[in-house]
Amino acid sequence: MIAPLPRNEAAWMDWLDQSGVLDTPAEKAFDDITRPASQVCGAPIAAITLLDRERRWFKSILGLPIKEPPRDLSFCAHTVFQPEVVVVPDARSDERFAARPFVKGEPHVRFYADAPPVTSEGFALGTLCVLDRVPRALSAEKAVLEMLARQVVGRIGRIRQAIKAAPWPTRPVTASLGVAPLGPGMDGGTLVECADRATYRSKPGGRNRVTPAAAPAPDEA
Repeated sequence: MIAPLPRNEAAWMDWLDQSGVLDTPAEKAFDDITRPASQVCGAPIAAITLLDRERRWFKSILGLPIKEPPRDLSFCAHTVFQPEVVVVPDARSDERFAARPFVKGEPHVRFYADAPPVTSEGFALGTLCVLDRVPRALSAEKAVLEMLARQVVGRIGRIRQAIKAAPWPTRPVTASLGVAPLGPGMDGGTLVECADRATYRSKPGGRNRVTPAAAPAPDEA
């Protein structure tokens, strides 16, 4: 089942872009949220997931070695628009998730629960989620998950405010670049065209990526 898109996606993505948090290294401040979420819920996997335009990205991940699976394959792309804690006791019995690669194959997810970090503007940036390989439920732990999700949006909000308050030269700048070498007999137009193609290949991979151009075909040189 394809995940829906929010009606306010443009404003939501602008808010997240302004936070400067996407594609940043792991930080103890966020790991200190996923760890207690895992412990309180008794789940071996926990993550702070942010939804970008074409992907989901983990600001913090515990128990899995991945960083950014496609957005339309994620659990949270379906659940992020629900304001309350979402609990999926057994993903095999939920038509939204039963065919997902993470359910049918490794890590064989069965249980899933999340709470969305929601900004004061009403933007759900992603989820604080916990996962397990066996079916189960949550009860009193829901309140703790909601509290920790508020900590997530609080930390991201403070980062965003600090960036907005900083003078322009200190604000982070992100870019996707394509690089093309000047080959024998290559004119300026061909060089620019090769670099443009590499840039377009670089953009879907996220921010701060550099992609080398493929060698031009003989009739292009």
